[in-house]
Amino acid sequence: AYVIVFLVAMLLAPSLTMLLGVTMFRVACLVIAGAWITQSRLFPLRAKWDTAAVRAALPFVLIAALHVIRDQIGTLVLGARASYADVAHFNLAWRLVASSYFVPTAVCAVFVPLLTAHGLTKANRRLMMLAATVVGVMGLIAAAIAHFLAKPIASVLYGPMAATVAPLL
Repeated sequence: AYVIVFLVAMLLAPSLTMLLGVTMFRVACLVIAGAWITQSRLFPLRAKWDTAAVRAALPFVLIAALHVIRDQIGTLVLGARASYADVAHFNLAWRLVASSYFVPTAVCAVFVPLLTAHGLTKANRRLMMLAATVVGVMGLIAAAIAHFLAKPIASVLYGPMAATVAPLL
């Protein structure tokens, strides 16, 4: 249903406002369907206000909201200042940048348990400095490659749209 509504909406009026409306429709449908399935198939739902739980959850909700805003702020600002096509080209280029987060995320997945288990020992400090150096050098090399080879990379990844995406890389 979402894909059909999305396609029809984009045919009628392609804009960020329409995309937001379609996304809100999807969220509403998912909430309603989830509540109905839970109520009818699993167990009855009862809403109960617990002030202590709300106070305890507030920092986590704020962190999640900041994370969502951080990931989408470029798209939102560009969407307010530019056209729908510019936002699409920006998101195409951003996919390549976002995929580069894999390396530091993988490194952190290895080192955070060590730091949590043993603290900031001399061996962990040395390991952290080595990891930071390797990630930093890899980042600089990747940035140089993306800068100097933007056109060939964009042509391989984005085909005929490469001319509009390469400057963003």
